[in-house]
Amino acid sequence: MEALFEPDIIDVQKLLREKIGKIFSDFSIGSIEKILSERNEIDKLQLQLIDFAGGRKEEAIFKNEKSLIDAVLLLCEWCQMILKGNEGAEAKRVACAG
Repeated sequence: MEALFEPDIIDVQKLLREKIGKIFSDFSIGSIEKILSERNEIDKLQLQLIDFAGGRKEEAIFKNEKSLIDAVLLLCEWCQMILKGNEGAEAKRVACAG
């Protein structure tokens, strides 16, 4: 079994932590748009980690981290919909809660 201490995977982990730290360090209602603009890049980095760990115990850790971050981003998306007066915001909130 390969160790997850390879330089490439460590670089991906660092980049992901920096990106998440940067966008959430100045969190406010006004920063939601910027946070959501980083969603695709964050998802790409998370999937790289999951793929690299494939089949190892660390894979579950990376999947759980992805689920938590996805949940926070989904809440941001919902808040943005409400702030913009999107009629589907309430339905989306109910769907997410169910």
